[in-house]
Amino acid sequence: HRELPDIKTTEIRGLLHEHKTKCLWRGGALAAVVVYRLFEESDFGEVLLIASALKRQGFAKTLMNLVVDDCVAAGVHYVVLCGSSGALKFFERFGFGPYDKKIHLSDKVWKPKIYEFRNASLQICNLFDRPIIKRRMKEAQTAHQWSTGMMVEVRRIQHRDVWMKGKIQGVANCIVHVKLHGSDPDEYLPSSSPRLRVMRVQEPGSTPTPRAAKRTRTSSPAARPRKRRS
Repeated sequence: HRELPDIKTTEIRGLLHEHKTKCLWRGGALAAVVVYRLFEESDFGEVLLIASALKRQGFAKTLMNLVVDDCVAAGVHYVVLCGSSGALKFFERFGFGPYDKKIHLSDKVWKPKIYEFRNASLQICNLFDRPIIKRRMKEAQTAHQWSTGMMVEVRRIQHRDVWMKGKIQGVANCIVHVKLHGSDPDEYLPSSSPRLRVMRVQEPGSTPTPRAAKRTRTSSPAARPRKRRS
């Protein structure tokens, strides 16, 4: 199976049971299978494995198209996978290629979440050329009017949900270039990304809720001395 990276049988069994799976059957026998998962809030999907028992029958192509359709329906803009060297040309037909920080999702978002298999090459593609995604990006650009100089927030989800502050450096073809505050690298996000929002500011006149003052222990009044009986 040229599409399979170096994966142990026990790992394959675990993937089949834990994640989304699509299968194609022929004559009652399994012809092809794909296993994948979606990270909607992080804006990407991951293909964990794809294998076909029959070559040059179009089964793997059919399954990849089904996965892409599912990713588009979920609203994600990127797909990541680790492919063996013999399968790279197959994945190129779907737009996969080496990672490029200026056209792909930041690796700080997807790298902590994906499976990285042995003897496999990391590949990533964006889905911007899909008609539904194109329409969503244009609608989002019209609605938000992303423009140079706008203060925005970019979402990072690792151990917890964090919105990082940044400033738009430019917008081209509905791709928003954001310079994040601090030492984090710039990000290039589609205008309809769920990871991008206008910076939230505190409403005028509102003040943080003050903490309740700590109660201090006061000494009780001195007890009155008892009168001695004569």
